[in-house]
Amino acid sequence: MKRSPALLVALAALSLAASLLGGCDGPSVEFHASDTAYTSPQTRLVLERIGTNELSDRPTQKADALRTSALADLRSQGKAASEAADLITSTFPPKTKSVPVYVERATVDGKSSFIIIEAWGPAEGKLDSKRLWVIARGTGDVIYSAATK
Repeated sequence: MKRSPALLVALAALSLAASLLGGCDGPSVEFHASDTAYTSPQTRLVLERIGTNELSDRPTQKADALRTSALADLRSQGKAASEAADLITSTFPPKTKSVPVYVERATVDGKSSFIIIEAWGPAEGKLDSKRLWVIARGTGDVIYSAATK
């Protein structure tokens, strides 16, 4: 099938725009469906291991857009990751000033859970701190949480 030059130019322009818009501001989320068994205190080791440096200089006012982009990225990583994104969306208020950077499907204290590491910061500051949430799959109950600067 022969395509017109105008159509090819339009497709190229759309592709360029999508790559520029998709890659310029949005963080990626690391997702693992490890099903590793942890105790609540052991999940702090995950918090210590995961960095949020790529977001540490971003103003907290940009968290809404960054969070939306991160959740879209998470949803693109398959069924389990999409389940995690849906749980994050339903558990935390829409205007939460934090951005997920790491999600792991695991068992914590015997409960099927998602471990979530997010960058966050004060209202007028930067996303230079990180937080850990252990959220029960299915219910959204918080099993454990911790934070660090």
